[in-house]
Amino acid sequence: MIYYALIKQVGEGCDYTIGCGRNWKRLEATTLEEATQEALTSVHITDFEVSNERQPTREIESIQLLAVAEEHDLSAAIESKVQEDIQAWREQQRAAKLEQLKQLQRELGEG
Repeated sequence: MIYYALIKQVGEGCDYTIGCGRNWKRLEATTLEEATQEALTSVHITDFEVSNERQPTREIESIQLLAVAEEHDLSAAIESKVQEDIQAWREQQRAAKLEQLKQLQRELGEG
């Protein structure tokens, strides 16, 4: 089994970027117990000043563990899809230009 941890910081976001304050971490663990312990190493207690007093706080709000049976790299499929989309876009552009040319030919032929 492959384990991932989705680590969420305390609070709602930081700069309005999608996913800001969240981090995916692939764990080295091979069991749920090991994954739990490894993920918990991400939790640190820090301190900050509130009304001139130092108070402990945590930076991590939650951690979700995900167990994945198989992992597949889709890089080649993505590149293939992008090339197909580019080709389709080029064909659409060519068809639009041919239509414009036909329209101009009709207009000029009539004038």
